[in-house]
Amino acid sequence: MPGLEPLSSSDVVVGCVSENNPKYLGQTLRLVQSIRWFGGELSKSRVLVCAIEQIDSRARRALESLGAEIRIVPRFDARNGSSNRLQLFDEAWDGSERVLLSLDCDTIVVRDPIPLLRRGVFQSKVAALPTVTDEVFERLFDRFGVELPPRNFVTGYTGTPTIPYFNAGVIAMTEDVAERLAPPWRHYNAMFAAEPALVAPCAKHLHQAALALALAVSRVPVVEAGPELNYQLNNTHLPAPPGYADVDPAIIHYHHLVDRDGFLLSCPFPRAQERIDRFNERLREERALRAHPRDRATATSSSPRQIAVLGMHRSGTSLVARLVTAMGSYAGEDHELAAPDIYNPTGYWERR
Repeated sequence: MPGLEPLSSSDVVVGCVSENNPKYLGQTLRLVQSIRWFGGELSKSRVLVCAIEQIDSRARRALESLGAEIRIVPRFDARNGSSNRLQLFDEAWDGSERVLLSLDCDTIVVRDPIPLLRRGVFQSKVAALPTVTDEVFERLFDRFGVELPPRNFVTGYTGTPTIPYFNAGVIAMTEDVAERLAPPWRHYNAMFAAEPALVAPCAKHLHQAALALALAVSRVPVVEAGPELNYQLNNTHLPAPPGYADVDPAIIHYHHLVDRDGFLLSCPFPRAQERIDRFNERLREERALRAHPRDRATATSSSPRQIAVLGMHRSGTSLVARLVTAMGSYAGEDHELAAPDIYNPTGYWERR
């Protein structure tokens, strides 16, 4: 059957788009780490990180040390931040790979997703909730003279019948599909960014509304992805769909559920929690390996000792902080530290 031929790492390029700030760069580093640590066959794939306008030099070094390729791309539209992922399409196809796995930064790969990917189709998970209503879709499709697709899908959490309306956090598609889909997706995104009232009262999700229109116009073949490819953790205030707790995820979409040190928070789903525990443990181990040998035991403990450096500005606090880190203390990831400047050319060795 077309689309079911097995894929390998050489067929797939993994891409994400990141803003140049500590929050998104931290998410991006976690994502790339997870691909290399737990991606299986995917761990050998090319990983492409598109940074909007610029990237912190230390974040670049950390990502490149994991084999990620960094591209600087322009912002799509400041009024529509989610649409920046469209900048990935122009960068993804300069290699031999013909399948793009596009991931939001706030995801991690916890087992090999390649066996779940298909050739020749657009593949994504139907939105968990009807965050763009039937009334809005009817109005939009009528305004643009596009035939409204039948409601043959159901939202993941509420089971509400819907047209092809997808969460764009995890998308897989082949180059031929992207070539047909990207132009109308860009067109509707630009239009909605300029006039968000078109999508009111659902303008928070205008990027996904634009995707629904682009799918209808481009008529690309669509395959619904299962929850394994986009296991969302941000709806635990609602009753979970039947069987959700038994799903063994390949990609976890954790959204904001992460602590200040980069460890994912607990979730109520046992199989997903097992994967989260493995990621968090690996992250502790990797940080311990960077610590001084005599401090490795405390680096992996749940309550490491804290060291505070206090002093008036320009009194030598950066020098002391550098000495403490050189002795094995963990100050934070490179991209989390205050950047060097003319006053401290080698850095401040403190978190932003």
